[in-house]
Amino acid sequence: MSKVYIIVSGYYSAYKIEAPCSTREIAEATLALWGRVEDLRGEEHGEYRIEEHELDPATKDLLRQYADGWRWWHVSMLRDGSSEIELGVRSDDVPDWHHGILRAGKWGDGDSLDGDVFARDQGHAAKIASERLRELVASGEWDRKVERAAESDEYLRKHDEDCKAMWEAEKGAKADSEELEVLRVRMATAKNALDEKQAALMTATRERAETERAHFAARNAYQEQRRKEQR
Repeated sequence: MSKVYIIVSGYYSAYKIEAPCSTREIAEATLALWGRVEDLRGEEHGEYRIEEHELDPATKDLLRQYADGWRWWHVSMLRDGSSEIELGVRSDDVPDWHHGILRAGKWGDGDSLDGDVFARDQGHAAKIASERLRELVASGEWDRKVERAAESDEYLRKHDEDCKAMWEAEKGAKADSEELEVLRVRMATAKNALDEKQAALMTATRERAETERAHFAARNAYQEQRRKEQR
């Protein structure tokens, strides 16, 4: 099957196709021409990279089957064969059974075989999934996948607990910080009020001292006047 080699840059919303090339050699030469000569046999070339895609991946057989009514079906099947099947949408055009075991899936509490299958109808999809399920059980892969899924679930559970504990600690620290800030403001307010009272007291003390000095001076003047009259 033919392939195309596309020079791209950026990620997500900044993702951009720079140049499609018919061979990897031409793509690498293009990067060299642009001055991106480092690591030409790898995927990364500064902000540029080379992506490899199949050209016209939908084969004639697939197109014929689709015209005959074949569709993608999403299947969730327990080990006992009970299942839930609904029409699904694949992100690519390659007819393949992509399977995985998900613990506590979207229905039921058991381990389920979960994936998409290209089939004529719902019954055909169930048959393909059932055959795949028997293969997994017979080879021991089912039990290994269940064990790995359980380990993954335990890791995620522990991760969620750690995140929750961290969030609670941050919330507590924030609450303590806010409480400290309130106390700091109260202390600052009380200090300002005390400073104002001390300033008022000092003003009153000065005014009292000035009044006493004026009274003392007036008394001395009166006494001096009396002495002069007595002479």
